[in-house]
Amino acid sequence: HDSPSGLGNVLAINTSGDFAYLPGAMSFGQTYFISAVAGNMASGGGVNFGDPNLSVAQGQPVIFYSNPTLDLAQPPTLTCAAPTGILVASAGGGSGDFSFDWTAAAGSFSSQQSPMVSAGGSYNCVATDNVTGCTAGASVQVVEDKTPPDLAAAGCELSCNVPACDLLAQSNTAGAIFNWTLPNGGSTTGSSVSAGASGIYFVVATDPQNGCSAQAQAEVTGDTSQPAEVIFPDLTTCEPVTFDFCGT
Repeated sequence: HDSPSGLGNVLAINTSGDFAYLPGAMSFGQTYFISAVAGNMASGGGVNFGDPNLSVAQGQPVIFYSNPTLDLAQPPTLTCAAPTGILVASAGGGSGDFSFDWTAAAGSFSSQQSPMVSAGGSYNCVATDNVTGCTAGASVQVVEDKTPPDLAAAGCELSCNVPACDLLAQSNTAGAIFNWTLPNGGSTTGSSVSAGASGIYFVVATDPQNGCSAQAQAEVTGDTSQPAEVIFPDLTTCEPVTFDFCGT
């Protein structure tokens, strides 16, 4: 029945005292009462609820709750640019008072409703209604893309006849972005660099899709400086004659 004092509306009758939720007659979350009733017998059997001497025991309150539900949102792909994500759990139904237990391949992971993750894989969540003890479970797959781009860099050689040479960086990663660090501390961008000084040139390739990067180096060898001036005596005139040599 639905009244804390008296019977109010009688929803169900039996002799065992065990009652189940009655769809259409009851509402989840509302308090109902189970009472022992004594009185004269009705003509059709059972207690005559119209008996003026009807005795109604104090009602035992009972609340019925629906089974809980659990939904997990699909998190974004984990990348080098965005290395972490949030697992968002939404529980419904039941009493509204839930606790959460997340597990991963390595075992128990978190008791937060929406924990942070930094690795891909399968994550399972169980939501428990703290009032009824009923549970609901779901799982979600976290995708991870932290693969760096492939990268190769080729050096070159300088000489008096080749005062500048081109360094070339190559990657099969679509749209890879190249950043060079020069021996003098400067920097430049692009897949190729014109080098006019020997030394080690460092290049970093970045994948624009996941933000991951790889580094390589290319060496520029050789020398563009002119050789020292050599003076040969002119045995005929005894006047100095100068020659400039350029070669490797």
